[in-house]
Amino acid sequence: MRRILPALTGLLLAGSIALGDIQPGSVAYVKVADAPLRDGTSLGGPTLATLALGTPVQVLEMDRLRARVRTQSGQVGWITLRQIQEKPPAAGSSGLGTWVREDRSAAELGTAASGRGLSEAAVELARTNNISPAVVDSLRRQEDLAASISARDIDAFMREGGLNP
Repeated sequence: MRRILPALTGLLLAGSIALGDIQPGSVAYVKVADAPLRDGTSLGGPTLATLALGTPVQVLEMDRLRARVRTQSGQVGWITLRQIQEKPPAAGSSGLGTWVREDRSAAELGTAASGRGLSEAAVELARTNNISPAVVDSLRRQEDLAASISARDIDAFMREGGLNP
């Protein structure tokens, strides 16, 4: 359990750095491709819609990990905070964050990532989009650390932290 806390803390902090001034009542913008708008706060909850990169949403309420939002069409649902940002994404932007999927379980993510690391296509896309090699190296180190944590440790951490009731 001691080695899981630094890894998950680092990942949570990395995801929360870009939140800026997002507050209930503000407008935020989807910063990833194909962000699921969920019916509830569970990562495995039913998907109401899939929001495209740059979609504006009105933030209605927030907790530590998610925001309840309203789309321009009036649809209301939940999205993870790491998938929205204060300002619209730059035209033509594409970064490593657009590959984050929220519709997989921890077990599926562990299986999908085990022994694989960043694909060559991901590394090439990072290079062509001027994403620093230091960022790519950091992601590789985080993947290595995450791969060393067992599914049982992750489940225990999530239960103890109230992240997976």
